[in-house]
Amino acid sequence: MALYKANQQRGSWVARLLNGHAELGVPVDDPVVAVLIDDEESHIDWKTGCYVSGAASTGLADWWNKPSHEEWRRLLRDGRPILLRKGMDWTTRTAGPKIGFFSIGTPEFGETEFSVRLTGRLGSCE
Repeated sequence: MALYKANQQRGSWVARLLNGHAELGVPVDDPVVAVLIDDEESHIDWKTGCYVSGAASTGLADWWNKPSHEEWRRLLRDGRPILLRKGMDWTTRTAGPKIGFFSIGTPEFGETEFSVRLTGRLGSCE
């Protein structure tokens, strides 16, 4: 499996891709991808590849539709690969370990739920 590098700043929902732009289909002049967290609130059904997120336990409903997430939504709508991470420490806003890069289907940004299908694993991330 290919190994790529990406950096994500604390509190950000996007990561800057450092290599593998051509292989992942990410422009060098806009090398960012959306980050998704797999945890108890937003999780993947690995049988179907469907990622679903509802209201956060903090009470923040439809966080995915907030103006602060516009770039994140753009990246998903553009069909860029996503960086998937396992878990989140919400106190420190630190994402868990990097799982890898995945291709995605068309995202759905509803009022009560956000969902997207993971269509294939593209590589690991260090």
